[in-house]
Amino acid sequence: MLAKQYPEIVKVTGEVVFSAEDDEDRLSGTSWTLEEEIFDQISESGFKTHLIELLDIFIQHR
Repeated sequence: MLAKQYPEIVKVTGEVVFSAEDDEDRLSGTSWTLEEEIFDQISESGFKTHLIELLDIFIQHR
């Protein structure tokens, strides 16, 4: 779904590292490595928020 909503963003090469503590069912942190100009677009477009929410849901169900 995110790929359809943000087709230009998902074409970007980069890395998102996320973590969750063993005793928590929530996302603990993220680290993003992307091109600087696309990072602003990712934040402003809502993609970053949507991806973090999706990761958090996956972690809750692990």
